Amino acid sequence: NVEKTNGAVVVNQSSTAGSATWTINTVTAEKGATVKVPVIVSKDQGTSGITVDFTYNSALKLQGIEWGTAYAGEALINTKEAAVVWANDKGSDDKATDNAVVLNLVFTAPNAAGTYGVSFGDLKVVNTDGGKVSTFNFDGFIEVVAPTTTPAITTTVSEPVVTTTVSEPVVTTTVSEPVVTTTSNVGTD
Repeated sequence: NVEKTNGAVVVNQSSTAGSATWTINTVTAEKGATVKVPVIVSKDQGTSGITVDFTYNSALKLQGIEWGTAYAGEALINTKEAAVVWANDKGSDDKATDNAVVLNLVFTAPNAAGTYGVSFGDLKVVNTDGGKVSTFNFDGFIEVVAPTTTPAITTTVSEPVVTTTVSEPVVTTTVSEPVVTTTSNVGTD
């Protein structure tokens, strides 16, 4: 919305700029593990530019920032400053789907259990008309826990027990009475 009025160029900011919700997710990590913390957006009404930086507990070590899929194109990433700048190179608004990942903050968790905050520093979102998009921001944290251990499974294998029952052989004997044959010679002499 650009107008020329009395030789001046006037940019009328869009009154349709809505409120988007930006959230740093809360995640759980084991001590010393590398963990990705997603930063997501919902209720996006149309975005053409973003500048954002983050603050976080000093016990966390920021290893990198990975650009997500919420908005097309590439972002300028400064890991040392925990800052990101993105502008739509098409000259139009991108509209992210709800719960789309804008970026991932990649940290190494400390070696002590506890809760470690991750917060938005400064977040500015604009639409194509140059209108500032209102945002609701929700900070997150990393919950560091002791490594989970799986109890050892002990298996006892015993030799099989073989029971053999031996019975005495059964012998069947049939006893017959002896047959006695007697022969007599009677009347011979």
